[in-house]
Amino acid sequence: MKLFSTKSGYSKAILFAILTIVLMSFSSCEKMKIKSENGLKITTGTFFGECVGRCFQQVTFTTDSPDLIYEVRPYLNGTSNGDLVFEDIISEDERKEIADSFKFSSFLELEDIYGCPDCADGGGEFIEISDGETSHKVTFEYFSTVKGIEKLVTLLRNKREELSKKHLDN
Repeated sequence: MKLFSTKSGYSKAILFAILTIVLMSFSSCEKMKIKSENGLKITTGTFFGECVGRCFQQVTFTTDSPDLIYEVRPYLNGTSNGDLVFEDIISEDERKEIADSFKFSSFLELEDIYGCPDCADGGGEFIEISDGETSHKVTFEYFSTVKGIEKLVTLLRNKREELSKKHLDN
């Protein structure tokens, strides 16, 4: 019993198309998205332009969920070696301490850029905060701080360092 007629090239093409769609659906696993229902979405990271190694690192979480994503983009010879993505958690106490360390309305009033991030290969840091409707990103020189959000910068920097040690330095 033949399932497909070989007299028509269409049946082979249809079979190939169906198999391709099925295989693509299995390989299109999307990385976890961080969404907030009622809290703030916070993304923080570091970047270096002229770099070999861990040139870009980013942490994303919300103040109302323990889910956290830690992403690292290593480079070798000017080429990305593929993103490393780690799913982790952030405790309720950490989220509360971070949320209490700044006022969103004051954060929105900060400049977009402080100093000269990544000038002379010095690297840069960023913090982006969104309430779902309004988003603001502040970028500054690596390992410096921004007046008014010093505690926030320190807490986020410490969390990035903790995640780096946990996922990369073992």
